[in-house]
Amino acid sequence: MHFTDVSREIGADPSRFSRAQMTKNFRYYVGGDMVTANVDSFMELKRKGYRWAGGMKIGAIVASEVTNHRNALGLEVRVTVCQDQTQMSLVDESGAAVTARTVPAYNVRLYIVRKPAKESTWRVYGMRTLSASAAKPSECAS
Repeated sequence: MHFTDVSREIGADPSRFSRAQMTKNFRYYVGGDMVTANVDSFMELKRKGYRWAGGMKIGAIVASEVTNHRNALGLEVRVTVCQDQTQMSLVDESGAAVTARTVPAYNVRLYIVRKPAKESTWRVYGMRTLSASAAKPSECAS
């Protein structure tokens, strides 16, 4: 299991998870502010009675060389991922789509992945969207 699997599991039915359970599930795969950001996002879905339906496919993945910060940050890799979200939608408790198109068809994200000094586990410490559109971006070419 990894970060994407935890997101899919919780997103499929946030009502099944408490804040503490979400935090515990994410803490192994994400670090720093990413724990709170992910849990808050899914708690908002839970509050509204929403969930993610359908699936996301991971397309192209490009990783940078490892950077050694030679300090408490430790080792870092930047990973660019193309997410094909054409089958994914946000739905309410009855399964009806919240809007016609709730997520972009394609999403290119940059993940900051670190193994802090004195730790043995790599975790996601940051994430930002580089491109989100209905058209398939060049980064998603397969």
